[in-house]
Amino acid sequence: DFRSALLATQPKEWQEKQNQDLVDALDTYGFGLYTLGKIEESVHVFEEAVELDQRKNKIIHESYCRVLYETGRIDKAFTELELSVKDDPWNKELQTLFEEVYIRQMGNTDGLESFFIEAHNTQRTKMEEEIQR
Repeated sequence: DFRSALLATQPKEWQEKQNQDLVDALDTYGFGLYTLGKIEESVHVFEEAVELDQRKNKIIHESYCRVLYETGRIDKAFTELELSVKDDPWNKELQTLFEEVYIRQMGNTDGLESFFIEAHNTQRTKMEEEIQR
């Protein structure tokens, strides 16, 4: 598309700044839609922001997961939240939302505690490896 072609001709720093500005604008627009009760519309906006941002911004990703859940997209919410919790197992808000989705998806809490323990251990190991470098 035209936007991609135009960005490709610009310096990398400029491309990253433009991309981040677009992600921020989409996040703001998605939040506005959500606040106005237009949750279905906000799903697509947050989805685009998450894809452009490559799931780096945890707040945007959490908002996306929440609207997925609230619109009944349980399978997708579960998959996205699983990634988020594995990446940030200490985030209490993500844990709470994941627990809700997990119970809705699985019908019980079997395996939930072991999932959190494994996520914590994996992140702890990654942090220790980074410190040793």
